[in-house]
Amino acid sequence: MKFIRPCPECGTELRFPLDRGILIIKCPTCSYQFIIDPDNPETFNKGRFDFPQKQNSEGYINKTQNLRKDFKFGFKDYFQQFRFDIKQFIVLLLFLFIALHGLKMFGFFEKFNPDRKEFEQNRRKVKEKKIKPVTEPPEYNI
Repeated sequence: MKFIRPCPECGTELRFPLDRGILIIKCPTCSYQFIIDPDNPETFNKGRFDFPQKQNSEGYINKTQNLRKDFKFGFKDYFQQFRFDIKQFIVLLLFLFIALHGLKMFGFFEKFNPDRKEFEQNRRKVKEKKIKPVTEPPEYNI
């Protein structure tokens, strides 16, 4: 069993065993040292006992079943937030198709695509240009 007592200088909670006799305790934050004597009743005035938690008697199978149920319900709850009305979705989809069709009909995308004739002329120019073979540089006599 451990005993919890605050440091007299900084107030940090320190845990130490009582079954080892007289101890010199040093605070890790402020480096203050004090003596603990389990036989002296004044030691227990400013602290409290640290009782260990009861171990869960639930078996392994029950734990895994509970985890599985929690995961299922959490997964379902997460996706229930995103429910939508199918009619609204269809109306929105039709609106988007009509809007894109209108943009196509009024020539909005023609700005971004060059005319076919210009494209073919540029291609012919590139084919006509031939790469000249690299010649050696002329030698200069000084």
